[in-house]
Amino acid sequence: MYSRAGVTLVELMVVLAVLGVMASVVLLSWPPDRSRPAGQAPATDSIAVLRNRALQSGRPVAGVVTIGGFKSAIIALPDGRIVGPERLGVSPLTGRKIDAQAPAR
Repeated sequence: MYSRAGVTLVELMVVLAVLGVMASVVLLSWPPDRSRPAGQAPATDSIAVLRNRALQSGRPVAGVVTIGGFKSAIIALPDGRIVGPERLGVSPLTGRKIDAQAPAR
C-alpha cells in the first residue's frame, strides 16, 4: 500500500476558489472613501486644470483651491509656474497687500 502525503490538484483548486469568494465578499463590503465631500476635486486636480488653461491660452489664469480646509488663491503663469499669494505679495482675489510674516489663508 502506498501512503498518500500531500494534496491533490482538485483540493488546491477548491481552496483557492473559497479564498477568492471570501476576498470578493470582503472587498464588496468595504466602505467607500468618505474623506472628501462628494463632488469636491482634490487641490492637485484644480491646480493642474489652472496650469493647463494658462499653458493653452498663453495668459495668466487665477483660481481658488482648498488645501487643508483653507481657501487659497493661486495664479498659473503661461510658462507653467504656479504662484501663491505669499509670492505675489498681493491677494489675487481682493487686491490687498499680504504681510510676508502672516500665514496665507
